[in-house]
Amino acid sequence: MSYTASFAEELLGLMEGLGKVTTKKMFGALGFYRGPAIFACLFDGDVFYLKAQGAFADELKAVGSQPFIYHSKNGRSVAMPYMTAPQACLEDADEMTAWCNKALAALAAKPKAPATKKAAKRG
Repeated sequence: MSYTASFAEELLGLMEGLGKVTTKKMFGALGFYRGPAIFACLFDGDVFYLKAQGAFADELKAVGSQPFIYHSKNGRSVAMPYMTAPQACLEDADEMTAWCNKALAALAAKPKAPATKKAAKRG
């Protein structure tokens, strides 16, 4: 899996309305972050995915988005919590901002995992 650096720069340009977005290479892909939250990835060729679960994933499915499916070395297919971004995101900065903000809102609304005892003691 890989991505094209120039396409990644294009996507970042479309995301200017989100404020500071950073990227980080990961397993041949590129993660898009706002603060500590990863909200999108560019991988599988030059396919842009938004992180999505629950109602937001359902909204993306309704507009034709497809899940990212990882094929493991043993041939097993694993669905990851990413859906292809709507085509309009790739063509219009306002659409990119709107859909990325939906992804970020969905992440913020996701219940936090309970702290482990060890983490709670550090407090």
